[in-house]
Amino acid sequence: MTEETNVSVPAVDEPLVQKFINRFQMASAPVHLQYVDYGYDSAFCHLSAKHCAMTRGGRRVHGWAIWRFYDTVVGEHHSVWENPEGDLVDVTPPKFGGDHILFVRDDAADLVEMEGVYVMWADRTTIPSTPFSFQGHPHNEPNWGLLPNNANVVSFCDKFGLKPSDILTDMHFG
Repeated sequence: MTEETNVSVPAVDEPLVQKFINRFQMASAPVHLQYVDYGYDSAFCHLSAKHCAMTRGGRRVHGWAIWRFYDTVVGEHHSVWENPEGDLVDVTPPKFGGDHILFVRDDAADLVEMEGVYVMWADRTTIPSTPFSFQGHPHNEPNWGLLPNNANVVSFCDKFGLKPSDILTDMHFG
């Protein structure tokens, strides 16, 4: 998948969205969330949402940003901020542009550390032979590893006064 691909935000009631929800046994209903600019860089949703929770209150919520690519749906592991009033807010610029996403909450999609590696979730698809993908390519596993010293992560953390380990799910901020 590249950014030149025909990508759109599907409607909540599209059959492909229901197929995705059924395939991955999602318990939450999908909702459209408006993107609100808090000055974060794209592709750092987990840290951006956690930073909002740490500095503004509320919690980070894990789930999936749902994108339609022609006749396929892809769920990108995504985090949003649940503000102190309980509203979900997408604080990260949408990966494929626009001003909103379709989001499905998934409280089981935690970010954990195993043997010094941060376990990240691979994208999920409605393609029958390819349930998972990583950077737009078929992936055999439901997750992949991110090293804590990843230069992009460290740079983002430095910019906002975070530690790379803040990407991990915790009981207080999510």
